Amino acid sequence: MIIDSLEESKKLAKQFLTTKKRKNYYGFTAYYDIEPDMVTFTNPLDDEEVKRLRMLKNKYDERFARHLDEVFDDAERIKNFTHGFELMCIDLDHITHKYDFGCHQMKPDGTITSTTVCLELSDKEYITLVAWHIFHEPFNMNVLRICESGLYNTIMRNMDNHFRDFDMGTLRIDHPYLVTLDEAASDCETIVKQHDIRRNKFASLWL
Repeated sequence: MIIDSLEESKKLAKQFLTTKKRKNYYGFTAYYDIEPDMVTFTNPLDDEEVKRLRMLKNKYDERFARHLDEVFDDAERIKNFTHGFELMCIDLDHITHKYDFGCHQMKPDGTITSTTVCLELSDKEYITLVAWHIFHEPFNMNVLRICESGLYNTIMRNMDNHFRDFDMGTLRIDHPYLVTLDEAASDCETIVKQHDIRRNKFASLWL
């Protein structure tokens, strides 16, 4: 199979995403007393936990977020939902998803340390990311910055927020880092194999 356009790639990526098994994340809004302001953290919940939280909401109405100990036995997990800040509400009606990205820090001595970071993207954003992987080879963050600057900025902003120190207002990261598109690249290879795609190594970025 030969891919002649980015739109064809998006169709394949969208089709793949409908069958991809993903964790569901929900927004936990807390009172951020340092600025002060409200800040939302996303946390994974399984279907049974969501079901029990809905029952809790029926019992306590909007005050249900104050009674999480009736659903979760682990007090530390409850605290970590909002990094210790006062939980105000949980949005059980809006589901988001996260994907694996590589974060590679270069130390002054030249050694590199790598970690996996889960970042939130909308379905449309992730479909676009995988589609570009299919359509253009090789593909990386540098290419993404040229062809989809808005998506590039979203990923980098989410990565910075992941390392944000809420107490100090700085980043909890010591060295310059490079971001790799690990899960999107893996999903791309799966799609390429499924459809026996001949990838375009010379696709123009100025389509």
